[in-house]
Amino acid sequence: FIESGLLSLSEYAGKESVRFAFRYKSSSTAGATWEVNNVLVESVVDDAPKTVFEEDFANFTAGTQDSPASADLAATLDTYTKVAGWTGSKVYSAGGAIKLGAKTSSLGYIVTPSINLSGNNGEFSVSFDSRAWSGDSTAIKIYVNDVLIKRVDGLSNAVSPYTLTSFGPFKFTGGTATTKIKFEGLQASYARFFIDNIKITQ
Repeated sequence: FIESGLLSLSEYAGKESVRFAFRYKSSSTAGATWEVNNVLVESVVDDAPKTVFEEDFANFTAGTQDSPASADLAATLDTYTKVAGWTGSKVYSAGGAIKLGAKTSSLGYIVTPSINLSGNNGEFSVSFDSRAWSGDSTAIKIYVNDVLIKRVDGLSNAVSPYTLTSFGPFKFTGGTATTKIKFEGLQASYARFFIDNIKITQ
């Protein structure tokens, strides 16, 4: 016997009622006998998480993290985000990232558009880059469909220059076809924070 080696069937992925047949050709003068043995068909399942939503705030070009822009863009987020439907309060451009919140009595938050996270039994993961304003609270809150689901501690609030740190992926459950995820400061005063590169995988 001669081994065939691995044969890719990727062009048939997702198709139903696929059948396999073996055919040999003979001639008018010869009809050799052929044998086929040890036929094995295996499926390959890719369990690696897939990115279902992401935002890098690249269009928020005004200002810098050391000196964010002064205009609150909460009412015009769709002008800057990749996907329409974001909402928020006290959202300021910070040179490719955003700053949320003001110094006193101004709670900052941002909420994603509706995302279909009903697959994978509603399980999904969230990751992002963040840091606190110098001297402010070092924690933020994450809500899923208006339910507080996690407090994230450990944000840096050191003096400038500002450098964002990666957080997550944090695994959550309860995803629906219309999931919204909210990132919010810990409190109304002295809880300013930056966020960038939000990614949701499933």
